[in-house]
Amino acid sequence: LLKRKIPFEKWLARKNKLVIIATHLAHPKDVLIENIKSILPIDGYGPIFDKKISNYYDSPFLKEEIIKQYRYDLSFHNSFFPGYIDEKIVEAYASGCIPISNVENNYMVDINKNSYIYFNPPLSKNINEILENKEKLKEIYESPLLNSTPNLNELKTFLLKILDRF
Repeated sequence: LLKRKIPFEKWLARKNKLVIIATHLAHPKDVLIENIKSILPIDGYGPIFDKKISNYYDSPFLKEEIIKQYRYDLSFHNSFFPGYIDEKIVEAYASGCIPISNVENNYMVDINKNSYIYFNPPLSKNINEILENKEKLKEIYESPLLNSTPNLNELKTFLLKILDRF
């Protein structure tokens, strides 16, 4: 999460589309998708797009196998509050996509604001300019997801205390 696995030139060879994997398109996802679908085509996967899939866990695909075919992942959050991030941005980044998120960076203190594209109309009017600017895309793509290397010392100490009890 501090460095991309594939070079930018290989990323450019991916599908120049948006991808979303979802079980539902409840608000705010419905509004966000309605606003972004005129910018780039969207491929959707999951129960909301394929009625043969009864739930998220019955999907006949691995999320990473789908996402890694695309340049951009719609990493839209259902809700957000300070300090909270869900798996979407991390999975997109780890799969080699540029995440497009509706969460402002001031809510995600550990996430590098330069590593994803913020989209939440009408506040983000410049997304077309970003998607058409190869140098800007390279800058976003090559930015590390995390602001710094995580310090796991406190977690390690906590886990060792638990293990010492057994």
